[in-house]
Amino acid sequence: TPLAFAWRKAGTWGIYASLLVTFALIGLWHGANWTYVVFGTLQGFYIVCSLAKKKFRRWLLARTGIAKIPWIETSLAIGGTFLFFSFSLVFFRAVSMSQAWQIVEKIADAFVHFLTYAVHWRDVLNYQNLGVGIRVFLLVCTGICALEYVEWLKAKKGTPFIFDDKPKPVRFVWYYALVFSILIAGSFGSQAFIYFKF
Repeated sequence: TPLAFAWRKAGTWGIYASLLVTFALIGLWHGANWTYVVFGTLQGFYIVCSLAKKKFRRWLLARTGIAKIPWIETSLAIGGTFLFFSFSLVFFRAVSMSQAWQIVEKIADAFVHFLTYAVHWRDVLNYQNLGVGIRVFLLVCTGICALEYVEWLKAKKGTPFIFDDKPKPVRFVWYYALVFSILIAGSFGSQAFIYFKF
């Protein structure tokens, strides 16, 4: 980035500072609200932490033996990235900082409650607690599983064209299933482009 070039004399700390400022400005670009600034700053903070703790992370993985089990290391990396990014979306979607903090507090309370009453794990798996019907719940779970399966195939084959080597009947079944899933679960109402709301 231009800031990284301008602050290159500061060394590593200059790069870290430029990343934080750049991502904070990217957040501000989404809208004139502190929630967007915090969202962008969190993205920069995650990247800075990832760069700063790279050696420590490698040492920890080697020390614990996780480095010898690639799929566990990959799962932890993907899970951590998902959780941190999801947390930043709280600020992206909140209308104000006060609302964002209320959501964060509720998440923390729910987490503590879960740890305290872990014996009631069935309540966590109860779809009714999510505020959706069984049809929507099963549809979401199926969609997530299908998405992860496709991502796994793409990584395994090293190409996004995962069905090119399959027979035509298999490909057409997949294509029609995809079309029907869009028709069944898609939202076709007239909506403004998301960035017009900012």
